[in-house]
Amino acid sequence: FWKAESAGKSQNSIEALAAAQKEGFWGSECDVNITKDGVLIVNRDPSIDGLRISDHLGMTLVKHLLPNGSPRPTFKEYLAQAKKYSKSTMLIVELKPQSTPEREDALLDGAVKELKSAHLYSPSNIAFISFSHHICQRIAKEAPEFTNCYLGGNIAPSKLALEGINGIDYSYSVLASHQSWVREAKSLGMCVWAWTVDKRQDIMKMIELEIHGITSNEPLLVRDILGSKELRK
Repeated sequence: FWKAESAGKSQNSIEALAAAQKEGFWGSECDVNITKDGVLIVNRDPSIDGLRISDHLGMTLVKHLLPNGSPRPTFKEYLAQAKKYSKSTMLIVELKPQSTPEREDALLDGAVKELKSAHLYSPSNIAFISFSHHICQRIAKEAPEFTNCYLGGNIAPSKLALEGINGIDYSYSVLASHQSWVREAKSLGMCVWAWTVDKRQDIMKMIELEIHGITSNEPLLVRDILGSKELRK
């Protein structure tokens, strides 16, 4: 995955997505939030200048810029770029936890609507991840064909599988200390990803555990390791 700033591209910017696509990375992750008036924006931090995103109006948000000076994109604008390489680059949509289940429902419903409008609502184009157990439960019930990974790191795979949640995306430290969970998840046919794996020794540890995907702030390092002659042997 291409997840964050690299080569001067701000995390969650359209520029970073375009760079990931041109570099040929398998997936690019974006963090989707919802404003008070229901506008979906691509932004990781739940607050801007000390105010929660849910307290802002959509028109106010466009005045705020990403660290590289580019405008903060709406989800609709981000998807317009994602669509350009939809046959080769998976988009991993992280739906951020909200203050109430009702707001989380609005976020998920809005994301599905935008994805359908962009003709990207397909398991071959999109995977969902979230720290919200509620959001993952809804996806499992309403869209079981999509990859749907819970991020929290605090629930055993067997319990998630009973709820129809088909993947885990836990921090590398959790997976390293709960290696039985990796084996358990894989035996249940679940997807196993790790975040955020940024150091060479941690990347190698996750490869040794034979997990399915790595989210990293250092995508070029991951590609260098995966392409090494030593690993190919």
